[in-house]
Amino acid sequence: ENSLVIFSSNVGPKEASPIFWDEVATCCRLLHVHMIRIIGRPLETPSLKGIRFEQAGFLDADQASALLANIRYSYLIYNPTVLAKSGLFAASAAHGVISVIPGAASGLNDGLEAGRHCLDQPDLVVPRSAQEFDGISGAVFQWYQSHSIAATAASYLENIKEVA
Repeated sequence: ENSLVIFSSNVGPKEASPIFWDEVATCCRLLHVHMIRIIGRPLETPSLKGIRFEQAGFLDADQASALLANIRYSYLIYNPTVLAKSGLFAASAAHGVISVIPGAASGLNDGLEAGRHCLDQPDLVVPRSAQEFDGISGAVFQWYQSHSIAATAASYLENIKEVA
């Protein structure tokens, strides 16, 4: 079953408006999502036809990893220009979870491309096969491999060795 995760730390009072839930419902309809799992503080959720909600609560790293291993999409309210530095995006990417960005994802940097590593609202209306979604999942996972904490630490270590 296709499912989507929302990190509640990413959803403030302004975002949790009826407009927000309408956008989430549209995203779910276009991606054939029938389950939304919310990580973090509970969110007041509306009744959305054909969509179930699960409040996962606060999770430790192992629990979050286990949940993300069974998620297809994340819905991230993030400025696209800093998406590559987002810990929530990193958590999604590390598990091959496809992030959906509300609006247009213009200004992505650090090698990220809308439609290749994440989806924005204009991307949602483009018909895609399961293989194409698998390709996006694989591409964002590969992107993360060179941006993980381990890769960053190795890069710093190499730079320190060159200076020393």
